[in-house]
Amino acid sequence: MKNLFIFLGAMLLGAMLFELGKTYYTEHFRNISPYIDFAKGGYDDQLVSGWYTRETPATGGFRWTGKKAVARLALDPGLKHIVASVYIHDITAYKDSSLDVDLQVNDQTVKSAHFVQPGLFKIEGPLPHGISGSEINAAVSLSKIFVPAEIGRGDDQRQLGLVVTSLGLVN
Repeated sequence: MKNLFIFLGAMLLGAMLFELGKTYYTEHFRNISPYIDFAKGGYDDQLVSGWYTRETPATGGFRWTGKKAVARLALDPGLKHIVASVYIHDITAYKDSSLDVDLQVNDQTVKSAHFVQPGLFKIEGPLPHGISGSEINAAVSLSKIFVPAEIGRGDDQRQLGLVVTSLGLVN
């Protein structure tokens, strides 16, 4: 009988350790993509901070940012650049009708852009030399934001930066 209790205890302990390991793996080793395309999905598990809810008009999906939006991207050794596709709907919403945008990798600016007109733009920069690990933090950082309700553009109280349609690593 003693051996039966030892066996059952060992089985219970093994099952508990298996569940603990499965939870740890799920939390720490999720598959993440090197490229986020909001037309294809929300990528919620890769978004760290500064993103608003995904919007999906007929033209495709996008997300508004705040002043700084950060996402985790899988680091692939074959990919050497980072690119963000952004849309500025109305440049006059920003003070002085201009906007400066920094594309960052692990808090290091890899490309800066200055905008004075609306439109769809790509901001692309090289990955920093010597970058290592399995993932990076990619950020779109802005010089200013606007609140639509404060400038007579509806009731929206969000502090908006710009629209991002995609962000990711490319060749």
